[in-house]
Amino acid sequence: MDSKVMVSYCWDDKDLARKINQKLNESEIETWIDVEDMGGKLYKEMSQAIDKSDIVILCMSDSYKNSDNCEKEAELADQRKKTVIPIKVAKTVIPDDKWSAIVCAGLIWIDFTDEDVFDEKIRELVDRINKERGERKPFAGNVQTDGPLTDPTTSPIVTEDDLEIVENNIRKEWKKLGRRLGCKDTDLTTIAYDSDKEGLEEMVVKMIRGWKENNGKKATKSKLKDALVAVRRQDLADQI
Repeated sequence: MDSKVMVSYCWDDKDLARKINQKLNESEIETWIDVEDMGGKLYKEMSQAIDKSDIVILCMSDSYKNSDNCEKEAELADQRKKTVIPIKVAKTVIPDDKWSAIVCAGLIWIDFTDEDVFDEKIRELVDRINKERGERKPFAGNVQTDGPLTDPTTSPIVTEDDLEIVENNIRKEWKKLGRRLGCKDTDLTTIAYDSDKEGLEEMVVKMIRGWKENNGKKATKSKLKDALVAVRRQDLADQI
């Protein structure tokens, strides 16, 4: 049996969680989701679902992080070395002493709290799932897919001109772009601290140059274009 994606959520967030689940199914991603709110009675079924899943999506909210059953699901997924993708389904701040901060440490979140960009976030989630599985399938939604779906295995490495486009035009969204490129939050924080006196332009330069240096041949035009589109800079992606 093919592996599934498990959608772990709190009952308070069921409407958005099920909407996300439906979109994943429409994109030919098979999922497992609890639709009966059986809580602890479903522990055996939940455990089996995690075993049959290669990816577990955590629909994070205050309700989720304060739920004992949700905590069990997330920690079990982490213990069994499943790929965890945390998504925000409500505006929430995770305190450092919460179990969720440990399970989600170092992971890139997808924010579903803005309904206006729901389809964009679904596409991002589908792309993330396919990337984790080493697949390249198009999103089945209504977001335009030209440009960002360039095959990264055949894409050329970014050039000096590409880097300068970013350096000359990216400012307040530089951290978001860095995260999309796979930069660690700790590295971005260090850049911000070290370059505080020089200003945003220097932060952008250090981020984008560091990304290219650290990734070598993997610093491709397609990855940069995808990241730019994700932070709503299609105008710059078209120039790469």
